[in-house]
Amino acid sequence: MTDCAQSESYDIIGITETWWDNSHDWRIVMDGYRLFHKDRQERRARGVTLYVKESLEFIEVNYDGCGSPIECLWVKIRGVASKEKLTVGISYRPSNQDNKANEAIFGSLKQASC
Repeated sequence: MTDCAQSESYDIIGITETWWDNSHDWRIVMDGYRLFHKDRQERRARGVTLYVKESLEFIEVNYDGCGSPIECLWVKIRGVASKEKLTVGISYRPSNQDNKANEAIFGSLKQASC
């Protein structure tokens, strides 16, 4: 993944179904990228990860609704051509969830789009 990301020079990379627990003090670091991640400690493979190129101006943003039953991350990136900011997000919704998960995702999307 590292070689592909750096050879293609992606600005943002999103990965779902990650699982980095507290039993290891490590992270998958890629030169030139800032790592953002959110993992569920009680379950495997429900985390989300964003890599953002360090040359971009960015800030992580937390919105209500991210968390059980979904995982999500949001990052605001300052525009190069304009002063507007681009909001980028990644989320994971388990397939066996009810409408509560859908409402959480839509609520998070609504907050991020305002």
